[in-house]
Amino acid sequence: MPRIPGISWEEAVRVFRKIGYKTVREGKHTVMSNGVIRLTIPRHNPINSFTMGAIAQDAGLTPRQFKELLKHYPATSKMFDGNQQRHSTVTSKQFFDWQTSGGTNDVMCLIDCLERADIAWCAIGGLAVNHWAKNPMVTQDVDIVVAAEDVERAVKLLEEAGFHAERFEWSINLKGQSALSIQCSTESFYREFPARAVPADVHGILMRVASLEDTLHGKMRAWTDPARRQSKRIKDLADIARLVEAHPHLWDLLSDELKGQVQKTD
Repeated sequence: MPRIPGISWEEAVRVFRKIGYKTVREGKHTVMSNGVIRLTIPRHNPINSFTMGAIAQDAGLTPRQFKELLKHYPATSKMFDGNQQRHSTVTSKQFFDWQTSGGTNDVMCLIDCLERADIAWCAIGGLAVNHWAKNPMVTQDVDIVVAAEDVERAVKLLEEAGFHAERFEWSINLKGQSALSIQCSTESFYREFPARAVPADVHGILMRVASLEDTLHGKMRAWTDPARRQSKRIKDLADIARLVEAHPHLWDLLSDELKGQVQKTD
């Protein structure tokens, strides 16, 4: 069992809030949820090290990852410059760059290549969800779709820009200089998504994302894929829940099976 010693409940709540969890109940414990996973945090100072390690593990964090998040999101600190007082903050783009080991440069390079060549494209998956949902969550997966007639031209341009391309039956995986995993889907299901894409600011980066309905349908398709790993399907369900929470009318578009999994909001 992992141990994380010396953590107060306020610090724990702050870290989990930054990765998309919301407080749903407070009492002797603080209960937080991201729509799928529930965390129960005892209001102790400090929290037992084994208990804290188990809570972080439930959220999918190793002790090292938890401590890194805590370091980047300390309690609001005040910095003084003469008689002027200001608050030190980390921007969304800086956090994304840290979490992906330099992923901002890879994403901006990818966008620059596609936009300069006037190629129709859009982000799908987690990045698109982060635009449409509340409280964006950092992901190391960047899923995109490119207009079918421009796929080969796009891959050539990206390879010339330094990306390594690896081809699979239904996707082309691209690797740049960071920890990001970039996947260009070639499935016919996504073919019309770029035509309905909208401009968006995601993690402080200007890009194109799939429309709200397309984003939901893409996540629903991923969730129903029996070959997809369980951990991925759990995240897909959480993303669907986040979309419905932010846009309640989407609940009517869910399958009966999903309606049994996702709570309807007013």
